[in-house]
Amino acid sequence: MCVKAIHSTRIFNSTLDSVIKKLNIRGDVSLKLKQIVGYAVDVALLAGSLKGLKEIFHKLQNKATLVGLSINEDKTKYMQIKRMGTGDISHLNIDNFAFENVKNFNYLVSILNADNKMNIEIAERIAKGNKAYHANAKLIKSTFLKKNTKMIIHKMMKRPVVTYSSETWTLTIEENNVRIFERQILREIFGPVYIDNVWRIQNNMQIDKLIEGADIA
Repeated sequence: MCVKAIHSTRIFNSTLDSVIKKLNIRGDVSLKLKQIVGYAVDVALLAGSLKGLKEIFHKLQNKATLVGLSINEDKTKYMQIKRMGTGDISHLNIDNFAFENVKNFNYLVSILNADNKMNIEIAERIAKGNKAYHANAKLIKSTFLKKNTKMIIHKMMKRPVVTYSSETWTLTIEENNVRIFERQILREIFGPVYIDNVWRIQNNMQIDKLIEGADIA
């Protein structure tokens, strides 16, 4: 059963890829007002207008129908993103389809939202980073591991969880929340310092010096 499932998935992915290639509307979104992007079974239609969106939908639907593929109305969502404010809250009606309008949508483990802001995505990534930290907390707190080893663990098992898809983030005030998250872990790794007969946690400047300015953001 497993072999058949894998074989079936490969056929589906190959067929879908051939359909999208025949449409010939993939490319740089900054150069094209209409675009199809996809990874595996996740396909997104991007357009600068409602008319353009319906146009590429019909093209995709027609090509897909020829090879036996169909549109799943329940799993397909519609989102309108504007620079200021939220988009129209009504559903998107195309022919006999009525696609649900959503304000937030999870695409390839990244959260997109109609406000075109990154606060929800960054908060979600920090939450996942906290889970990764607690899953490896014993290693970070271990007295048997050297600090360099703990830093390797942090950079390989925690930081990537938080910075996943960060290349697409816009520079906002939420970026500081990512730094705060990492500094908490770094203070755990490097420990306190003994100054004037008192043990103190290391401040931001001391932490930055220890990592030579290579912070998470």
